[in-house]
Amino acid sequence: YLDRVTFHSDDVRSGVPLHDLDAWLLDLPDPWEAIPRLLPSLRPGGSIATYTPTYNQLERTVRLFQQLQLSDLRAEEHLVRGLHVGEGGTRPEFEMLGHTGFLASARRIP
Repeated sequence: YLDRVTFHSDDVRSGVPLHDLDAWLLDLPDPWEAIPRLLPSLRPGGSIATYTPTYNQLERTVRLFQQLQLSDLRAEEHLVRGLHVGEGGTRPEFEMLGHTGFLASARRIP
């Protein structure tokens, strides 16, 4: 897959000189600052996804997706429950970390 995937690590809040990208994955405390500047670099049908740790950040991000009239909006909470794996004895752990983070995603429509 490395011939089809390019990873960039930079502060994208001021925009990027890239274009016709398939997707953006953002792990920022303020993705709403970067999203308007990144949308022009997405191809039509391209996706943008964000990870945020709080409800307030998730809400602000999804509201921006709505204002920008993006499609296929999704907002999800992801929970983690470990497993003890053993031959003939796989079972879930008794304790679960109740919250790990929120993912929000949307697609740029043509």
